[in-house]
Amino acid sequence: MAAPILSQETNEPSDSTSASLKELAPGVGQILERSALLPQQKHELRRQLVGAIAQRPEYEWIKRESGVSFNPLPARVTEILLRECQCSNVSTLRAAITLASGIKTRPSSENQEHDHADLAYSLDILRHLHYPSVQDSTRQAILQDLPKVIEIEPGDAPMERLLTLYDAALNRTKKRYGGDNHS
Repeated sequence: MAAPILSQETNEPSDSTSASLKELAPGVGQILERSALLPQQKHELRRQLVGAIAQRPEYEWIKRESGVSFNPLPARVTEILLRECQCSNVSTLRAAITLASGIKTRPSSENQEHDHADLAYSLDILRHLHYPSVQDSTRQAILQDLPKVIEIEPGDAPMERLLTLYDAALNRTKKRYGGDNHS
């Protein structure tokens, strides 16, 4: 699946060395601190998140009003994994941050960590298709490009949870905007 194109905003300077995760994405910072990860893992993920957020990636089809705060894309995808799945797999979290930062459009390998990251990213896409700035043709193209069949390993509770959330978001979006040809 090709990722929706990300834009890198450059109209506002960002100094990632002086910014902290508490300033850039306080919600995910708090969730990360409460997670079961080791202190060194938390530190490495905070560093990676701050660097990814400093690049200011966002879906190009979302137009945000100037001065309005929002949760940055890498933080949103990471938060989905931490909050919704209680993910404690550092490789999965790193893959999600990398994917959401636009460094890779999609994970290249076919492993479970990347499947989780990819599904969390796709869920975030669905959660943002309702924005008024999204044109109907863009929305329909994105719906066509989202995963149609997702296979999961039996007993993979985090992936089952993600898949349930994804299916519910997909069904709500299809009901609201059409797109039944996605089935």
